[in-house]
Amino acid sequence: MNLGGEGLLKGKNMSERFTSSFILFIVIPFMVMSIAVNMLYEKVLVSHYNDIVRQIMEQLSTDLETELKRISLDAAKVSNEGELLSLIDNWGMATNNVKKFEYSKKIDSKLDYLFSYQGATKQLYKI
Repeated sequence: MNLGGEGLLKGKNMSERFTSSFILFIVIPFMVMSIAVNMLYEKVLVSHYNDIVRQIMEQLSTDLETELKRISLDAAKVSNEGELLSLIDNWGMATNNVKKFEYSKKIDSKLDYLFSYQGATKQLYKI
C-alpha cells in the first residue's frame, strides 16, 4: 500500500489533488446526506399531512352527522304539528296579501314557539 501520494491522484498537481479531495470528501457526502434528509423529511411531511386530513375528515363527518340528526328532528317536529300544517295550507290557499300576511305572522309565531330553544326562527314555509 502506497501512501506517498501515488495511485488515484498520481500525476496531478496540488490544485487538482485538492479539488478532487474536496469533491470526494466534502461535496459528495454533503449531497448524499442532503438527498437522504430530504427524502426522510418528505415522508414525515406527507405522513403528517395525511394525519391532519384524516382528522379533518373525521371531524367533518361527525359534524355532518350531528347536523343531519338535528335537521331530522326539526322536520319531525314540524311535520307532527297539525296546527302549523293547517296554517301553512291556509297561507298557500289565501288569495289576498292581507290574509297571507296574517297567516305569515301566525306561522312565525308558531315556529318561534317550536324552535324557541334554538334561539332562531325557521322560515320553512317561504319559497
